[in-house]
Amino acid sequence: MNELAKFDGTIVAVIVVMAVLGAIFGIWFFRRAKSVLTQWAKENGFTILRYELRNFLRGPFLLTTSDGQTVYYVTVRDQYGQERSGWVCCGGFWAGMMGAKAKVRWEQNGAPPLNPRREPRMDTEFR
Repeated sequence: MNELAKFDGTIVAVIVVMAVLGAIFGIWFFRRAKSVLTQWAKENGFTILRYELRNFLRGPFLLTTSDGQTVYYVTVRDQYGQERSGWVCCGGFWAGMMGAKAKVRWEQNGAPPLNPRREPRMDTEFR
């Protein structure tokens, strides 16, 4: 009976450690995704007005993303005051959030044209 109690204690300890590691990874993952989104906006001169995490309804990225990537639906304002909405995919296909990529697909219907003097970079990578 004493052997069984040790075994049960080990299982509980493993479950607790796995839960803690999962929580730590989850927190890192979403903070990293938000950091990639924020850096992309900053590099392209945008102010993020609104963003929504899209886990299931990934818009134009629905069939082209991996589980390691995060997709946001964003509304931004550029330095000239023009607002635009679109989808931003954060992370690399194979590297997930270890890759610092951000790709954007703008909404086409009713979106104001971007200022012709500066087109935002569509696929940026930074460290």
